[in-house]
Amino acid sequence: KVKTGSGDKVFGSVSPKQIKDELEKMGYKIDKKQIELDYSLSSLGFHDVDIELHKKVVATIKIELKK
Repeated sequence: KVKTGSGDKVFGSVSPKQIKDELEKMGYKIDKKQIELDYSLSSLGFHDVDIELHKKVVATIKIELKK
């Protein structure tokens, strides 16, 4: 969940550290350097985020930003 302002715009944007913290709550140990964000997550809805598990292994997770 994120805080939003008028027009459902997210205050600031979601950082790799915030994603890492939420994944740790679920039991996953990921370094924030492994999280690849091609664009800032600043709108509600679903977003695909790549996580580099190994040089040749990249996992894509779906993140939902909601109020």
